[in-house]
Amino acid sequence: MLDTLHVLQRCHPSYRNPDIIDMGSLNRLPENGSVFDRLRSVEEDILTRVGYSQGPQAAAGEEEFNDGTVTNMVSEGFVPDVTGNRTEVDEIRNQLEMMDELVLTMPSMRGTPINEHDPNTKYFIDAFPILYPDGRADYREPRAHAVNLEDYFRHLLRWDDGRFARHPRFRYFALNTIMRWQSKWLAKVYAKWNKGEGNLTVKDLRELLDGDLERIAGRISRGGINLRGTRPYWLARRRELIAMIKDRGCPHLFFTFSAADMQWPDLHRHMPRKVPPGATEQERVKLHNQNLNENPGIAAYWFQKRFDVFFKTVLAKKFDIKDHWYRYEWQHRGSSHIHGFVWIDGAPDVDLLDLENPDSVQEFIQFWDPLVSTMNPSKIEPKAAVHPSARDPATLRYDLQELAQLLNHVQRHTKCTSYCLRHQKGAPKDSEKVNNLAF
Repeated sequence: MLDTLHVLQRCHPSYRNPDIIDMGSLNRLPENGSVFDRLRSVEEDILTRVGYSQGPQAAAGEEEFNDGTVTNMVSEGFVPDVTGNRTEVDEIRNQLEMMDELVLTMPSMRGTPINEHDPNTKYFIDAFPILYPDGRADYREPRAHAVNLEDYFRHLLRWDDGRFARHPRFRYFALNTIMRWQSKWLAKVYAKWNKGEGNLTVKDLRELLDGDLERIAGRISRGGINLRGTRPYWLARRRELIAMIKDRGCPHLFFTFSAADMQWPDLHRHMPRKVPPGATEQERVKLHNQNLNENPGIAAYWFQKRFDVFFKTVLAKKFDIKDHWYRYEWQHRGSSHIHGFVWIDGAPDVDLLDLENPDSVQEFIQFWDPLVSTMNPSKIEPKAAVHPSARDPATLRYDLQELAQLLNHVQRHTKCTSYCLRHQKGAPKDSEKVNNLAF
């Protein structure tokens, strides 16, 4: 640790102060151990201040107040023999002051917030000194040409040694910074006027502002329709989808694509850590899991490119798609998936399907029967020793046996757990749970 601090002191402009290293604090740290027991933590038990009217009566020589609180009593807690008007908390604080040299203290913090929009403030290199060991390449660094903030972070996250992409906080710092700066640049102020107020002049607005400010504030809002992930952004996307449905009619297909990111060899070929020859399946899974946790940007980028190619070369041609809408989502563990709708040229209108009319049903079946299949070539085909998605595509035979292995591995529901068991609607709470796939 001391060597790292000395490197920062020599190379980083923000750490060149000779007094920045507190040798006293460093000497308090253990050689190779935890510092948890040296962190100051004080909790006050409110029971020491609450009345004991329901407890034992005050003994002779003790003073009992009307509210039942007893003072001058011997402590029953973990600090022995606390007498007089001192509490256990007072005694703990006293003991901590006596052994202050063994208690780690936090450094002082400045009370003035950093102005992140100040062009003279280079707080990126100060916030992540290990990522910027020589104190250069801050976003505010003078350059021959201007650099967009998104391009700046994208370049760092793709840096060849991977230190920015693997850092557990930097990638979230990058996204948060982009969102906050975009909110300053892109958010707009909207005013809701009553009828007849559409032609207000600047003079009229100033007169209104000199009047009832609360009434004016209720008619002004700040919109962030262009800020990805915000509620206004998704409300705008929902309006777009509703407009498409009104224009195109009911979508013909709803699809979901998920990522076999733990299995894809073409994805993990681009990861920093490679599976060594002769590794076991357990070692491969562990290494792939580590790669995904440390490099979510690579996984998300690869999934996007893979889906784009599949959509254009397979789906769009097979189904003759004339329009589509989809969105990306991420599970809690970070795995990517997509939900979307497509409109197919020449497909029968779902809104016009009449289940009571055999001709309408037959028209529907004739169109979809060549495109959709629910066949499993063999329900008893055992799962393959290697996950089908983990195999090199060049080694696959693409026959019915491999299709059965894939279906039985990823699409066949064979065992119910608590995840798929539910109470039937309207059934008593103490009734037996059943498979929710049945209803």
